[in-house]
Amino acid sequence: MKITEQKILVNWHGNTKQHYEELGYKFTKYGDVFEASFIEVPKSSKIKADVKCDVCRKIYKLQIHQINRAENHICSQECKYLFGKTLLHRCGICDKSFYRNKTQCDKSESGLYFCSNKCVGEYNKRQRTQNITKNCLICNSEFKVKASTYDNQITCSRKCQGLWQSRERIGEKSSNFRGGKIEKECFECKDKYFTTRHASKTSKFCSQFCKQRYWAKNIIVKESFKIAKYKGNEKYRMTKGETLPEKMVKEWLLKNNIPFLQEQGFFHKYYADFYLPNTNIIVEVFGDYWHTNPDIYGDNLIQPNEHQIAQVEKDRIRIETFNKYGFKVIVLWEHEIYENIESLLKSKIITIYPRNDYTQSI
Repeated sequence: MKITEQKILVNWHGNTKQHYEELGYKFTKYGDVFEASFIEVPKSSKIKADVKCDVCRKIYKLQIHQINRAENHICSQECKYLFGKTLLHRCGICDKSFYRNKTQCDKSESGLYFCSNKCVGEYNKRQRTQNITKNCLICNSEFKVKASTYDNQITCSRKCQGLWQSRERIGEKSSNFRGGKIEKECFECKDKYFTTRHASKTSKFCSQFCKQRYWAKNIIVKESFKIAKYKGNEKYRMTKGETLPEKMVKEWLLKNNIPFLQEQGFFHKYYADFYLPNTNIIVEVFGDYWHTNPDIYGDNLIQPNEHQIAQVEKDRIRIETFNKYGFKVIVLWEHEIYENIESLLKSKIITIYPRNDYTQSI
């Protein structure tokens, strides 16, 4: 084994003068002796230096070029014989006797030897679960931590951890700090307000109230907004699918050869469930719950909720708009369709739909 920390006595020589001068040594005269460290002496030097036997740990002399060339250093024939032979050890966990050669033993970082991988795992487990005592940075009470978390765990409990973070991880000390909040001016009330840096590019209002008031005055009233909303609703209605009552009405119209357009849009604002273009008839299929069937909900009946009440008002305005432009609106309720769709549609439609070769049998 090399002893790199030793000092070597060398003398000035023509072959090594430049080498030592480059290392910072000051030349005196050839033949003068001076000290240099082991690692500074040329690796090919024939000067002898101390080396430790890899078997018995005895210190002996060997030329530096031999020390650097050899992977292992053996002091005698006896040690050469012993080197590489199996040695008897005792397991650091189960105390079982076993043999290992020197090369295997040299790999041990703990200084202990183990007879099997099972014992190695048990040793590692004990090391991981071994507790070390520390003092909490907040309450100064003692607590135990695993060796693996000793450097990072600084408080004894979640409560103390929270107190430490509230004191040490705020403002610029926070790992999420991005430069503090940004001051902006509200589009509606013109008051100053603060918002986070990541939201500063999109934030325009100091509150939801200001946002809704601004939209009511400047966005919702625009024709472009109404068209965009209509097109968005159109895409939604094309993908949402039809309800069972709507499917039953569609099949009845097809069976009786009555032309219709399903989900037909009007005025860039409303949609009709079914539009019969030959007579300007609009057929609306209303669900009993969502559209609040008056036979089920109302005074002395089930009280409708606020969403149902709002939907009733929307339905009223929509039907009035259709009537205003000369359309005849027929409302079919969900429970009526389930009970007897045949008699329901005959009574609703045949009285106003013109008879022809296809509808004479209705």
